[in-house]
Amino acid sequence: MRGAINPVTLDVLRHLQVHGPQTAKQIKAAFKSLPASTLNNLLHLGHAARNNETTETRLVITAKGMNKLAGRASSNGKTTLQRLDAARSANDYQGTELKQNPGIRNDRFAAFALPSRIGSKLHWPDGRVTPIDQNPGLNPQSP
Repeated sequence: MRGAINPVTLDVLRHLQVHGPQTAKQIKAAFKSLPASTLNNLLHLGHAARNNETTETRLVITAKGMNKLAGRASSNGKTTLQRLDAARSANDYQGTELKQNPGIRNDRFAAFALPSRIGSKLHWPDGRVTPIDQNPGLNPQSP
């Protein structure tokens, strides 16, 4: 079963999340039935890392381990949450940088009142969509 994680492994990750950096001895003392391979697997999979800032090596939970606890898979270096946030922010684009700057003359913003042409339709700034043949002055092919 690929991608499955042993419940005791999740318990160790939660323990590291709550208690911060812990030595292997401290972790083993907190769990009575901890398989010998669990800590090595956490290090190998990148869910935990060694912190050598003190005299004793301690294990710390990594971002990948936090994602595993939260039930999010990681791919391409981005968590599911990061990908959703990026998609959400792309859909919430407000165009704030296009708002009129008080130091710029009004005639410089005249183009923002004109529609955008997409195929045979005009898309107006107020949200209207009209066929181009209803606006002969804006149709470059009209006589």
